[in-house]
Amino acid sequence: MAQDRGPVATARPRRGPPEAATSFDEWVGSAAEELLRFARVTTGDDPADLVQDALVAVFTRWSTLDAASAVAYAKRVIVNGHVSRWRRWRRRVVPVGLSEPETAAGTPLPAEDVLVARQLLDGLPVRQRAAVFLRFYDDLSYRDIADILGCREATARSYIHRALQQLKQHLETESHR
Repeated sequence: MAQDRGPVATARPRRGPPEAATSFDEWVGSAAEELLRFARVTTGDDPADLVQDALVAVFTRWSTLDAASAVAYAKRVIVNGHVSRWRRWRRRVVPVGLSEPETAAGTPLPAEDVLVARQLLDGLPVRQRAAVFLRFYDDLSYRDIADILGCREATARSYIHRALQQLKQHLETESHR
């Protein structure tokens, strides 16, 4: 005769900030969406594979990481994984099926603006695109960006400066046509 074990508790993803997580499972529940969004925007690759690789890397080092640094480490793994794939395959994957970005007020941006922004960002080298995303979307400091990208703070500043110069030059060229 089967014993009644009472109601079975189902694990629900934690919705608080990843830094507040106390276990790896809680951390994954709170950080997964952020990591998927980061991978999708910065790499243009299939984000699920890159995020899965990052989660495996974080899991193997979980005992040496705190929850706050785990997000930065995962983002670094995502960028490095994408760069490795790009070098290996020497081709570019176009992002498909991204949700529409929103303004600070929460209203969707016009489709034409979104398309232009994606095309401009796709024209940037991977590390510059990642740096721009981390700076202006995640609102990270140059020091945090440098930690994630595995470079010096001055290099992170240089990535962003060069990316903005390239974007500005492209927009000025387009406006003169």
